[in-house]
Amino acid sequence: MLTIQSAGRRFPNGTQALRGASLRLEQGDFVALLGPSGCGKSTLLRLVAGLDQPDAGTLAWDGGPPPAGGIGYVFQDATLLPWATAEENVWLPLRLRGVGREQARAQVRAALAQVGLAGFEGARPRELSGGMRMRVSIARALVAPPGAAPRVLLMDEPFAALDEFTRHKLQEDFLDLWRRTGTTVMFVTHSIYEAAFLARRIVVMTPRPGRIAREIVSPLAPEPATRFSPGYAALVGEITAVLQQAMAPA
Repeated sequence: MLTIQSAGRRFPNGTQALRGASLRLEQGDFVALLGPSGCGKSTLLRLVAGLDQPDAGTLAWDGGPPPAGGIGYVFQDATLLPWATAEENVWLPLRLRGVGREQARAQVRAALAQVGLAGFEGARPRELSGGMRMRVSIARALVAPPGAAPRVLLMDEPFAALDEFTRHKLQEDFLDLWRRTGTTVMFVTHSIYEAAFLARRIVVMTPRPGRIAREIVSPLAPEPATRFSPGYAALVGEITAVLQQAMAPA
């Protein structure tokens, strides 16, 4: 789907966020980007989204970049319009592309149902819990005009601000959503446990300037029981060792 080859990004203030980052993203992947603060995880996500451009290396989409609406982006904060209902917030990206409310209603409600919010279409953000607001944000990222495939969902620490119980529940629900939809996911996280539970591929990055230190392919089944398996503990240990090695002084 996407080949990132030796991507680099230096900001105008001189900060080298990325240097020589290479990664291949396949259709249906669930890839976690894991590394210390400031290692370029979010920068790499922004390059994939087209919100920024590399000043070294290349990003090449198979068959050309996705059409408008083909890439969804979920931020750490839900970033909802506080005066709008859940349905209106999810409708927003379609509305900006000229899709009317009635024309979009079925698609918007289907997206809310996908994230477990059927019946909350008329609720405003202040009436929803933090986890429910994040579900609205995910639903908004999932809607796209017809023909907007390939579907790519970029997620920048979406569960970081939630309490542990809510975070675990959303992780499990999102994993189920990923299995059902086949959406391609790039997921930024600081949590080794989250990366080990969710991702099929864990990409460990070095401290700034960020490079790909190592990629670990998960042998675990994408299901809730994984948290309690010996394999999960072993994978957490492996990722921890790789991350410690990546952060060690050269």
